[in-house]
Amino acid sequence: MARCLSGNKRHHVNGTQRTARPATRKILPVVLYTVEQRIAKSQPDYWDYAILLELAVLSKDENQAIDYTGKALAAVREVWESETTVRNLCLICEAREKRQEESEWIKEIEALWLRKLNCNVLRVNEYKLTEKITIITRFHI
Repeated sequence: MARCLSGNKRHHVNGTQRTARPATRKILPVVLYTVEQRIAKSQPDYWDYAILLELAVLSKDENQAIDYTGKALAAVREVWESETTVRNLCLICEAREKRQEESEWIKEIEALWLRKLNCNVLRVNEYKLTEKITIITRFHI
């Protein structure tokens, strides 16, 4: 998995450059294969789907990106996971815009993530508030 992540990071960096690099096209299938092999051997987790989402975006495969968005969103465990994915999508989108490439569909996926992220933050804050009220009530503070 370490190779997969380092490959994804390398691939992600290539995807955020002002000009697209030819090496990116060679790395993408290798990283994709690695993630698919990991999923075949174990229960996929959030990061598996997040990597597949980013690879789909980098490959300009809108349909796959939408599919993996749903799977990744369903597997989110922590708010910071979503924050990381949104930040990566934003970086890719900005690079595409600088290269004057189509990026509107990436913004739509980004917006979906932000809505999910805001819902999670609200739930966490609501939980913390409820917890504080319970503590205050229990100890008459």
